Amino acid sequence: MSYQRAQLILALWSAFAPRSWAPSMPLKNVPKVFVRRVRNFLDRGAGITADRRAGQKGVFQDYEVEDAVELGIAVSLQNAGMPQTEIVQFLSAYQDVIRTHLRSMPASSVGAEFPHFLVVTPHALSETIRPFGPQPKVTRGELAFFDLKFVSTVKEWQALADSIGWPAAASIVVEIGDLVSSLHDALPQLAPSQRGRK
Repeated sequence: MSYQRAQLILALWSAFAPRSWAPSMPLKNVPKVFVRRVRNFLDRGAGITADRRAGQKGVFQDYEVEDAVELGIAVSLQNAGMPQTEIVQFLSAYQDVIRTHLRSMPASSVGAEFPHFLVVTPHALSETIRPFGPQPKVTRGELAFFDLKFVSTVKEWQALADSIGWPAAASIVVEIGDLVSSLHDALPQLAPSQRGRK
């Protein structure tokens, strides 16, 4: 099933907003700052694969749940203080890995024994890349990233906690289980008549 930009924004806001907010509310009730953030990510290439991009303004762009989840990850990383340019670089470099993992996740986190996490570890800008230890993946920009990790069990979380501590390698942890569940729940509820721009 495909969705329009306005539907993605409404579903994302319902995932990040207080629980009293319903995805059926009109787009005009979503804070303009949030709408602008999502639109900026879309305009910079996040939230859709290059082969599916409409390619010109004024053409309606169809989006899928995976696109919404990618945008949700972008908003979460921005909430954690990561700059927008580096977020777009990260998502571009790891888009296939993230989307492959999303396809293996359950659509609902209800009854899950342990939440799903995405762990992002950018390499410090001011440091040189050391020839020993874990090596970051260099992206097109200045910021490199260590391989991302997905954590979905207590054992994986404990193993990750034991491995954290690399010099200048602070990690950003994003809970993606509830994000995926919320978007799988909210998007189908949105009326097809709520069409948005590309």
